[in-house]
Amino acid sequence: MPWLGSSTKEYSPEEDRIYNESIAKIREGMKNGLTFGEACQVIDVTDEELKEFILDDALKIMIAELHYGKAMNLEEVARILIYRWARSAWRASRCSKMQACGG
Repeated sequence: MPWLGSSTKEYSPEEDRIYNESIAKIREGMKNGLTFGEACQVIDVTDEELKEFILDDALKIMIAELHYGKAMNLEEVARILIYRWARSAWRASRCSKMQACGG
């Protein structure tokens, strides 16, 4: 089945399962208070092309859910996503310098 934004490649049942599980993990992570970037880091996809595709779709889904589902204007959506990405990047940078996020 081709996924959102995909019209040329057919994905295997295994890739389809990985895609669906990854999107669900990202959504669950955000519901549990993770930033978008942190939620994206939770998925474990070894195929880099598939992972990039999943992350692209996850971003599109978040934009659609915030804009259409929660009636936010695009400026508000951008602010939320940029803040979440920036906060996540800062944490990742800080954690890598400390060698452990625990302290």
